[in-house]
Amino acid sequence: REPIRRLLGQRPAREQYERLISFAGGTSEEEAIASMWSLFGPGTASPSLLAPDVRSQVAPGIAAEVVAGELSRAPADATALERLLWLDTRTVLPENLLLAEDKMAMAVGVEARVPFLDVRYVELAEQVPGKLKLRGLRDKHIHRQVCGGIVGRRSSTQKKIGFANPM
Repeated sequence: REPIRRLLGQRPAREQYERLISFAGGTSEEEAIASMWSLFGPGTASPSLLAPDVRSQVAPGIAAEVVAGELSRAPADATALERLLWLDTRTVLPENLLLAEDKMAMAVGVEARVPFLDVRYVELAEQVPGKLKLRGLRDKHIHRQVCGGIVGRRSSTQKKIGFANPM
């Protein structure tokens, strides 16, 4: 953690950097992922944030236990990247991003579609090895290659524009 903090200098670290630091400091895969995805990063949930009776009922390792339970159903031969994508598809996507997308679309009267989440498409995507999904730090490599012939090279090489749930 310390080298990353030194790289950032005295500037306040953005949430993504804090989560990277937490991820790098995990003692197990489950703890690393849980710390990266938890609502509160390390040191964020100060004693004054939660009432003592609530704080006493929070199990410190519950997030890692949930992650471990979900990962226990992941394919046994999956790489770390494939396991993370498998977990993301079954947790963050339906329980966070799709809910936010649906609410934002409904708020403005738009009927939204998520064509890349067709069950058959997702099943096919999960069969593609993780090493074909990343090229260096560029995400969705094979997807971009395939779609380039359909939507054009300019569209298929654009930077991903996502959104975060405004929690």
